[in-house]
Amino acid sequence: MRATRRFVGRAHRDLLGSSESRIRAERDRVATEGWGAKLISLQDPDGRWGGGDYSPKPVFHTGIQALEALYAYQQAGGEANEEAQARGREFFLRHRLCKSHRTGEVAIRASTRFPQLPQWHFDVLRGLEHFAEVVADGDQRLDDAIAVVRHARRTDGR
Repeated sequence: MRATRRFVGRAHRDLLGSSESRIRAERDRVATEGWGAKLISLQDPDGRWGGGDYSPKPVFHTGIQALEALYAYQQAGGEANEEAQARGREFFLRHRLCKSHRTGEVAIRASTRFPQLPQWHFDVLRGLEHFAEVVADGDQRLDDAIAVVRHARRTDGR
């Protein structure tokens, strides 16, 4: 997201000779007319992205990517859609970051395992990092995910 904003600014400045105010105006359009508006329009009323009627995988994977993108855009100075972010975060909290709302069991077993290098898919550590970054880490619904991470910790504390 930050790279996209920098690219827009650089392209306008270098290729079009645009002023800083024109560059800011162009960046702000993203939330109302550009890909940001499209992303928000694809969110389901319950806060999820990616459907997920039969499989939870797209919901968790695309949901965290959408939340991270919206938050990064906001941090870079873009006009944030706080309501869409709140709905998305509430979706994850209702699912305790990794559980099925139908069975209460872990929805995606791989979300409770941690690869050596971070990957594109959702895992509870990535979810916890997002909630810590947005200062929403005091919610008790995060406790199950915290327990997963603590359980995975090695004897040396890593």
